[in-house]
Amino acid sequence: MAYFDDLSPYAYKPRARDWGRTVLSVGWLDAAHEYRTGPTSDDFRSALLRRCTKDKYRIGQTRGFHQCNLPPCDKREFWPPILVATTEGEILLGSAEIRVEAKNGVVFAAPTLIYHYVIEHGYQPPDDFIEAISR
Repeated sequence: MAYFDDLSPYAYKPRARDWGRTVLSVGWLDAAHEYRTGPTSDDFRSALLRRCTKDKYRIGQTRGFHQCNLPPCDKREFWPPILVATTEGEILLGSAEIRVEAKNGVVFAAPTLIYHYVIEHGYQPPDDFIEAISR
């Protein structure tokens, strides 16, 4: 998976609808780089799960998927991919992205694995992203 610093200009797979907008990267983590950790609210985690698993929010769907390389996931077998249970069944993470618009018009681009990072690794996204997801 690609790594990008939080709040750096998004450059992974620019989309036509992103043109002319400020799009910032969030949650593109890699084991070789430190990341912010800390608590997140239940409301935020629920809203993030909804964004990462509902088809209407997922974009850039690929045929392949990225795995988490953060410890202890780096010891996992490549298969099965990271799945999350929802009321609609299990959903694959790591094969799509989400976009979240802040009040000021800035757009955040995140991999769907961000949900796994928050839940399993205690990742705490930037406050502006948390606010945008939670509204």
